[in-house]
Amino acid sequence: MFESPLNMLCDSPDNYEKEAECTAFIAHIPTVWDRTISLDGAVGQYIAIARQKGDEWYVGGLTNWEARTLEIDLSFLGAGDFTAEVFRDGANANRIASDYKRK
Repeated sequence: MFESPLNMLCDSPDNYEKEAECTAFIAHIPTVWDRTISLDGAVGQYIAIARQKGDEWYVGGLTNWEARTLEIDLSFLGAGDFTAEVFRDGANANRIASDYKRK
């Protein structure tokens, strides 16, 4: 979600060792983008953005402290078959920030 030419891991290295699949995903996120699309948002409430690097798209969303569900229009992808790797909040993410699900 954040645009930065330098990605960094801002927590204890022990925490990243515990979450190898998240760390591997974060390590492969590009720092320079070919295209950025704003998908949805409201100032101070939430945001959803898509960013493209080569043939890959990254779609992300952030919210304030209010839980919400967004329907994201993916028509910008065009026609075709796609595969997605999804990291989303787990059932207890509102109390435990490290609670997530990967699909």
